[in-house]
This record gives sequence, structure tokens and C-alpha cells, in this order.
Amino acid sequence: MREVVEKVKMSHRRVSAKDFMMNNEIIKARIRTVRNWLKEGVKFRDVTTLFHEPEAFQLAVDQLAEHFVTQSGVSVTALCSFSEAE
Repeated sequence: MREVVEKVKMSHRRVSAKDFMMNNEIIKARIRTVRNWLKEGVKFRDVTTLFHEPEAFQLAVDQLAEHFVTQSGVSVTALCSFSEAE
């Protein structure tokens, strides 16, 4: 695992603040908001819509990687999803 983290650190390029904001808007535009889901006043962010656009999904993954690569002593073990039982 340590080798993977080092490889990401070595290959990951820093983006400018302008590019970061632009990428952030692209990602936000592809995440659906479901208002009042489960409870009044709750905004549920449905990221499954992001998965349908590979370029936007890659931007999201890159931004997550950038955040965690620059944090000392922080690791991500897994990304999970939850679905309602039928």
C-alpha cells in the first residue's frame, strides 16, 4: 500500500486554484441533489450520476487524491456505497 501512495504522490500534478474551481463546478454540475430525501430538510447528494461521465468522474477522483495525498497521517481504506433494500 505504501508503494501505491508514493506512486500517486510522484505522479500527481498540482492544479492551479482556477483549474480547481473550474473542475469543482464540473463535478458539482454532475451530482444530483434530492431534496427532503428520508427527512424534511435533508439534501441527499446522488453521486451515481457522476459515474456516467468518465471525464467528470476522473476529475472527482483526482481531487480526492490531491486532498488525501497532501494530508499527513490520513488514509482512506475504502469508499462505500449504500443502497435501500428492496
